[in-house]
Amino acid sequence: MSGDIYFNIFRFNEELSNFLPPRNNILRKIVYWYWWATVPIISPLLLLAVFIYYLYDAVSSPNQYSAWQPDLVSQFVAQKLS
Repeated sequence: MSGDIYFNIFRFNEELSNFLPPRNNILRKIVYWYWWATVPIISPLLLLAVFIYYLYDAVSSPNQYSAWQPDLVSQFVAQKLS
């Protein structure tokens, strides 16, 4: 586990260089920096932001189920108990 962070950055760089166009190509530089920024930095931050928003939304708003009718439930329970 030592040194294995984000799919091991060095291995990621090797894999990235294998599928990019030849060196000294401007497209290669643009795609390289795009992938290098997106995979280890932007994607985890975006997932973390979505997860934090989900937790905030789950805690801040009460659970609502529009089909739930408490008066019918109390009638049903009263019928079963009697």
